[in-house]
Amino acid sequence: GQSAVIRTMNEASPNVTTVNSSTATEQITKPGILGQFSVAHLGLDWANEGEGDYTQAQLNIALTAGATAADRFGFQFASDSGFTVDAVNQEITRADTVLAEYVSANGELTLTFKNQATRDDLNAIARAVSFTPATDQPNATAADLTRTIRTTLTDARNVSGSADTALTVVSVDDLGSLSSTGLTETFS
Repeated sequence: GQSAVIRTMNEASPNVTTVNSSTATEQITKPGILGQFSVAHLGLDWANEGEGDYTQAQLNIALTAGATAADRFGFQFASDSGFTVDAVNQEITRADTVLAEYVSANGELTLTFKNQATRDDLNAIARAVSFTPATDQPNATAADLTRTIRTTLTDARNVSGSADTALTVVSVDDLGSLSSTGLTETFS
């Protein structure tokens, strides 16, 4: 016979979807690094009249391979999105309501959602995540220019789901400069 595992809505794990691969140019901020990010969680999506309630859920976006300590995540929202980033208090607000607190350091970004943040809020915030690769190596090997971004959503019960994005950093051969002072020429 066949067997099935039946889960209640509270036992369901999140389904996280990101873009499979992406590119970023060294030292240039790439907006929307996770592409058309989306999350679904049966245990949370039914709340708030079907809008979802992701209060206390955490979204962790981390470089799991090829990272450098200076690689960094940030946010770039469209000017008409209604979201505001408060870098001093490390909060994301909309209509004067704090929807998420965040910590970004060492190639990792962690958001903790607050105040009945909805599924749409979480998706919009994740889609606004930007990435700036610190690499400045025009002759770098492919291994030096490859990163893996793991995006994990963990709910308040510590149940999680994740997705990976392969990231290729495009190196740029920086142009040299030429200057002369008097009779001495300097090349760099």
